[in-house]
Amino acid sequence: MKKLVIIFSLSLFALFLPHKANAQLLGVKGGIYTTHLSDLLEHHDISQNLGFQAGLAYNVDISPSFVIQPEVLYVQQKGKIKDGEGHLSDETFKLHYIQVPVNFQLGINLVLIRPFFQVSPYLQYALGSDFSGSYKMKDIRRLNGGIGVGGGVDLWKFQLNIRYYWGFNKIGKNGTGEGTVYENLANSRGRSLEFSVAMFF
Repeated sequence: MKKLVIIFSLSLFALFLPHKANAQLLGVKGGIYTTHLSDLLEHHDISQNLGFQAGLAYNVDISPSFVIQPEVLYVQQKGKIKDGEGHLSDETFKLHYIQVPVNFQLGINLVLIRPFFQVSPYLQYALGSDFSGSYKMKDIRRLNGGIGVGGGVDLWKFQLNIRYYWGFNKIGKNGTGEGTVYENLANSRGRSLEFSVAMFF
C-alpha cells in the first residue's frame, strides 16, 4: 500500500512540473459502475451489481497527444451475492467511496475528435457501507487503491470513457466475516468496469 501511495503522489506531482499547458478545463462527470469481486466469483454468483459514479474532472492538456486528468468521484459499488453452496442465505451489499484517479491519456488529436488510451492509478476512501447480514463498516478497509486501464474519445466539450479497474488490496480487514458469505467478500479485491460521460467548460 505504501508503494501505491508513493506512485499516486508522484502522479499528482507531475501536474506541477514545469510545462507549457495548452489548456486546462474543469468538467463534471457521471456514469455507471459494474462491480466484479475476485474471490467471490470463485464461490458465488453476483447479480444486481450496477452502481454509479459522479464527480469532477480537471483536464490538463500537456501536448496535442498527452493529457493528465485527475478526478474526484463519489463511487457506489453494490451487488447481491448468491449462495452457491446451498446452505447460506443470499446477501446484499453497498460500498460508498470517494475515489481519486489520475488519468494519463495518450491520444491522437484529429481537431474535432481525439481518441485516446489511458492508464489510471487511483486511491479511494470508504465513506460507508450497507449490508443485509452481520457485516459492519468496521470490517471494511478504509483506504485502498489500484490501477485502471481503458480508453475513450473527446468530442467537442464531451468525453466518453471506458475503464477497467483492478484493486490492489482486499476489501475487508483480516479475520472478519468467518463462516459467512462475507468471508469471501472480505478476501476479495475489487474488479470494476466503468462507463462514463464528462462535460468540460
